[in-house]
Amino acid sequence: MLKNRYYLLINQFLISLTVFFVGIEFALGQQAKPAGQEAKPVAPAPIEKFEIPKLEIIVPTNDDEGSSKKSSAKALNACKKFAKYFQKNSGIWATGPFSEVKCTASGSKSKVDVSSYQWVMKTERNSDDTAIFEIFFRRGSTMISQAKLELENSMPVVPLMQQSKLGREIAAYLSISLPMRSYITKADLKVGHSISSKVENIGSHLPPKNLTIFTATLKDDVWMTTVYGSMVLKEGSSKKATWQVSAISALPIENDVYLVQQTEDRTPLLEDLKNIIVDKNSSFFNKLFRVGRSAYIGFRYGIPLKAENSLITKSPSIGLLGEFRSGILKGFRFNYDMTPKSKLKTDAGVESYETSRLQLGYAFGKQLDWPVIHWVDLTPRLGITNIEYKNELYQSDGEETSTSASFTQRRAPTTALEIGAESRHQFFLARAWLSQTFSIGVVKLDKNFKTNTFKFGLDLYKDLIKLKSMRITGLGFYSFDKTTITNTQKEESDQVEIESLSLGVSYLGFGLTLSW
Repeated sequence: MLKNRYYLLINQFLISLTVFFVGIEFALGQQAKPAGQEAKPVAPAPIEKFEIPKLEIIVPTNDDEGSSKKSSAKALNACKKFAKYFQKNSGIWATGPFSEVKCTASGSKSKVDVSSYQWVMKTERNSDDTAIFEIFFRRGSTMISQAKLELENSMPVVPLMQQSKLGREIAAYLSISLPMRSYITKADLKVGHSISSKVENIGSHLPPKNLTIFTATLKDDVWMTTVYGSMVLKEGSSKKATWQVSAISALPIENDVYLVQQTEDRTPLLEDLKNIIVDKNSSFFNKLFRVGRSAYIGFRYGIPLKAENSLITKSPSIGLLGEFRSGILKGFRFNYDMTPKSKLKTDAGVESYETSRLQLGYAFGKQLDWPVIHWVDLTPRLGITNIEYKNELYQSDGEETSTSASFTQRRAPTTALEIGAESRHQFFLARAWLSQTFSIGVVKLDKNFKTNTFKFGLDLYKDLIKLKSMRITGLGFYSFDKTTITNTQKEESDQVEIESLSLGVSYLGFGLTLSW
């Protein structure tokens, strides 16, 4: 009984507290409103409306073409050709969404009226050779993405714009992805009014049968549409299409321009169109066109610092290296390094050593957005190795004897695996790497031997000279190279047999690379 009374008291207290706060809120509200005057509703935040759509295209001027005035003019000329396909009565289905299109070189100050050109297209090809076309709606200083096309392993943006057929298809994909396919003026919005245009086929797709006429406003990054009518395809083929206004409702007085978009689902059309673009962009001829457009070659010269065998310190390391960064050979790397023949005379005899290696590999890399490491890659390699080591021994009277210890490998096949990481900064690039090389099987020449080579190093690259489309880069490096030779089958002989031999050496060196 006592317990129920406690519950009743608590409930009465909570009800009284609620009534008190409601009364306070009502009193404050009445105090804020002047006597005899009703509270006015708060006006909603302004939202953007479609004006006559205008587009600004920002085109890269250093897209594998250097940064000269000539390359800038070339990029802008290509952009102007590309821009036509976005204008009304142009493009594949002659239904371009924009009334005006202007081109601006990247890095230059835009000369367009941002209040009028609310649409912006940014184009680039990133370090992964991915060409990116992206259209944004500009709302103040904010850019809201509306359509995007990414083409992996692509040729540069400017050559894509220069190809008329491929350029039209790229423009069609972006236009169809936008909220509006085209626009129509209020004067043409009469039932029975027809609009005809020349068109091009997209695969097996014919022009859309039904079009929706609407207006749109942007609120909280979402387009809010109001439908005012529709159009029906009266005549459609791969060359010509005629749409007729079939229904129209009362139109707002303040609107002179209305937007048009196809009623049917656009997904199948966009998927087929992208496949067409990717196939053409990835064709053999386009890939062949890109071979050598981005690559580098260089040489290295290493001075031996410290070695397990003093014989090795008498011979430097000389190397050539190169990589393709575009086209069908993108990722292909080659390395050639050699140590010239060196001799060391001792009281016991004459020791000599020389080696050379040629390796071809393919790098699988990934861009990272880490604080220190910005790129990692894994490179499997195949190669050919030549090694010759001899140790001619003397008899006690100082004359040479036929007794010797030797090892020879000629054109021995090898396999290798290299792991690398890069840290990219404003004034230099640092690359750390390590690799392991193995003999493929046991190469039987005059003896049964196999070799393993372990290497690691740190390379520092610094740009020295920048030309129009080329760059000369200085290289400084430290590396450690250890080769182990093992006799897998010792034979009975009067000759001195090598059971195993370890040759390790550190190098400090320099070099130059030429990239384009």
